[in-house]
Amino acid sequence: MAMGLKRQENAEHNDVGRREEVVMPLTMAAAGEPNMIKKIVGREETRRFLEKLGFVPGGTVSVISKNCGSLIVNVKDSRVAIGSDMANRIMIERRRKEDREDENIEGYQGR
Repeated sequence: MAMGLKRQENAEHNDVGRREEVVMPLTMAAAGEPNMIKKIVGREETRRFLEKLGFVPGGTVSVISKNCGSLIVNVKDSRVAIGSDMANRIMIERRRKEDREDENIEGYQGR
């Protein structure tokens, strides 16, 4: 078990210790985890359609649930249902825990 974890950690870091990007389609994302949209692939009309729904590079998307080839995702404070064919065109990078913690600290209002 520990051996597999170590391999995964090494896969995300290069020989200098910097983190490498791991880009994957949205269909591979785990439910409940925030992800950064890296790019949208496909024809121009498909990219425009997804952009109108809120899927833009640099934005955040989280999978809420997966069911029978469809995904319900949270993007721009809205829930959107998309098919796996469209979800495969949305390339994401899993948000690092450190990045999420930095956002929480910056947004802390101290109540």
